[in-house]
Amino acid sequence: MKFLFALFMAIVSIYASSFKSEKVLEMKESEIEISNKNGIKVGQSGFLFRDFDTKNGSILAVATVIKTDNQKAIVKVENSDYLKQSSLPTLKSNISKGDTFFFDVYSNRALLITPNQDSYITISKNLKEYSLIHPDIFSSYLMANNKLSPTISSFKEFCMDNSVGTLFIANENVLHKLDCLSFYEMNKYSVNFKQDEFISPFYSRVGELEVNWFVFGEKRVDNYSEFYKNLIR
Repeated sequence: MKFLFALFMAIVSIYASSFKSEKVLEMKESEIEISNKNGIKVGQSGFLFRDFDTKNGSILAVATVIKTDNQKAIVKVENSDYLKQSSLPTLKSNISKGDTFFFDVYSNRALLITPNQDSYITISKNLKEYSLIHPDIFSSYLMANNKLSPTISSFKEFCMDNSVGTLFIANENVLHKLDCLSFYEMNKYSVNFKQDEFISPFYSRVGELEVNWFVFGEKRVDNYSEFYKNLIR
């Protein structure tokens, strides 16, 4: 799935003007000040990008908006491990004035986490404006990494690898909408669905996850409600 990341780099270089973006104005220690002409919101994630010329450029870092006002915003660089690509050269460069912060790039691609099939069908019908990535793919990712339950890091890594910008988690008649790379809750909605039964750790056609026999320390999700309450905090 890493090719999606490389593809994004190529697309940004060619079609940068079609994405929402802000310019880097100033560096303040570990924080980066950017313009705020497009109503950027706290919690939104994006990519800090540098143009080398009219056709070439590179992503410098993943960053999250942590403060905003009417004219400026502050972003903080996320874990750089999300950008490690074995097939691509590593760019060693500091972020500087004039670089670009692209955001909302993958916000229409979403992963929906629900307790069971009925809730998945009910909720997905109301998310037609999103391109939903089926939870089967995330289940397969977890099993490939010998995980019985998701973590914030596994969600972020999966979303980065698969160009997913939005994460929905349904729990106790509330649909939480999160930015998948920052794991910041952007909104929440009241929804009606049955949660009496659940598949651990979430609904997928893969069923309950299994790991290799020699993997120790992994625990199943025994209480869907409490697990995702604690995860979203």
